[in-house]
Amino acid sequence: MVVIKRNYRRLKESKLISFSVNFNTNLFLSSTDFPAPPVSQADMTTAYKAYETAAELSRSQRSDHNTGQVVTTRAALITKLDTQVAYVEQTATTAEQVWAVGLEPAATKPSKAPIPPAPQDAGTKDSPEALSVIVYCKPIKFENSSARVTYSVYETNEAGSEELRLMVSDTNSRELSFGGLTTGKVYYFYIRAKTSAGFGPPSKVLRWVGR
Repeated sequence: MVVIKRNYRRLKESKLISFSVNFNTNLFLSSTDFPAPPVSQADMTTAYKAYETAAELSRSQRSDHNTGQVVTTRAALITKLDTQVAYVEQTATTAEQVWAVGLEPAATKPSKAPIPPAPQDAGTKDSPEALSVIVYCKPIKFENSSARVTYSVYETNEAGSEELRLMVSDTNSRELSFGGLTTGKVYYFYIRAKTSAGFGPPSKVLRWVGR
């Protein structure tokens, strides 16, 4: 379920009516995502009748400056919208569906930091410095968490089964440069990502010949 902001509740009646008309149009155009009547047909019929009755009374008494009736009209319209929005909220599976009907998803609270996955698209490339290498990977991002991710490079064996030494640690850069390599020596590396929840699995093993 996608939680929806009820921003329309703060609108004045004239703007609320425009919002309702646009929302009804968008809801109709999104019938593929929302094919069933909102919540229940009985609830919708009751909500519509309440609004139409209040609106008709408001029109007939507006010349008497009956401000109390205007408030009643607005309240009835909000009740109708609340019923429709509750249906969208219960039915929508993505934020895009909510935006499509003119509503705004509520911000979700970031979850606790998850364990990161193995870094993807890892590789090596020449460094401007002699006897150095740059190890890189694709940045790791989480859908519902703003957790800080750092990266570490380890020297390993060809099979990637041993962690021989730590080369670069605890940096949020995804391009990690270090030197001190020996000409002609074959090195094997992997990258591990870390959040406050701990280290994730290593990347694929990367091969580099010192030069």
